[in-house]
Amino acid sequence: MADHRIPAIERAMDVLDILSREPGATISAMSELLAIPRSTVYRILNSLEAGGVVAKEGEGYHLGPKLVRWASAVTRGVDLVSLARPHLEKLAGEQMAAVKLSVLEADKALVVAVAESPRQYSISTQVGSRFPLHAGAASKVLLAYADEDMQRKILARPMEAVTTSTVVDPAVVSTMLVEIRRDGYATDHGEYVLGINAVAAPVFGPDGGCAGAMSVPYLAEGGEARERILREAVMAAANTLTRQIGGFRPQKV
Repeated sequence: MADHRIPAIERAMDVLDILSREPGATISAMSELLAIPRSTVYRILNSLEAGGVVAKEGEGYHLGPKLVRWASAVTRGVDLVSLARPHLEKLAGEQMAAVKLSVLEADKALVVAVAESPRQYSISTQVGSRFPLHAGAASKVLLAYADEDMQRKILARPMEAVTTSTVVDPAVVSTMLVEIRRDGYATDHGEYVLGINAVAAPVFGPDGGCAGAMSVPYLAEGGEARERILREAVMAAANTLTRQIGGFRPQKV
């Protein structure tokens, strides 16, 4: 099979892979990373730029607008639930906890997949359940990465205090969203059900947008140690799924 490949195309794909991980990379940096001459990288970038696949900004390069259009077509053909299910089940088995995947639908967080805990008794959520965007770990992840119009809409209207721990101050919620984008995860300490906490992490699509939120609910009595373990595990699982669907976390959050 190697004899039937085209080296120039393979090098172009290597260049695109670098730019997906290091937006703004220069010709010199790419030449060093790929161990190929600067002139070769320059010619590849010229061809890609002419086709709208990359764009130059100063001395560096970024993925171009045509890739966003291609990525949208890929995303439409991806069955996120089917691809996510093995990751949800693996995480549920390792952590002995239920794991769910939620997506943004209108102005709610919609649960589209659930992996039950192996334990006989555990916290669970039904597929099809909807939650407000200001309360809950998965909900806040989806809101944090939603567009500005959606965020303004949610923050401008009265937010229901589902429990005594629900945060309903728009300024405080806005700050929380900034922290979620910075840290890459969200927590919930009894915001939707008292005594039940949760951690959640974003799953990104090929366009850099948030395709969904993976989350794990757990009893509050587990404490900080349990939260730390689950946080690290759900972030790792969400990152693995992101890579599988060709997604990436946007640089500017």
